[in-house]
Amino acid sequence: MESYIYLIRNKDLYTIGISNNLDNAQSQLKPGKLVAFMKSNDTKTICKKLYARYSQERIPKSEYFRLNASQVTDCKQMMKEAGGRDFFLPIFRGGTLVLTFLLAWLVFAGIIIKFGVDPIFDRFT
Repeated sequence: MESYIYLIRNKDLYTIGISNNLDNAQSQLKPGKLVAFMKSNDTKTICKKLYARYSQERIPKSEYFRLNASQVTDCKQMMKEAGGRDFFLPIFRGGTLVLTFLLAWLVFAGIIIKFGVDPIFDRFT
């Protein structure tokens, strides 16, 4: 059965873990931010390799690691080679999405009125 391996950052700590539901894992590890993830049928083997590789940085008896920037890049690369991908949040979400939509709608409406409707009414005056 396919499951996810994820890398979640919370301040200076990183969590490497496995979950069948990525959304649940994210909500349980809030306020952490998803850095990378991958979906695989062999998540346990891949996760064991990651744990072994960063065993010196692991906080005892936890899924937390104190990784530096190059180790994070290396971890993401290992996951990518195994079929994963970086996780990027969309720029437009929530309030930003609504505000951007309204602003774009007003701009396009103004352009249509200025160049489409006004010339028609100018013919009749």
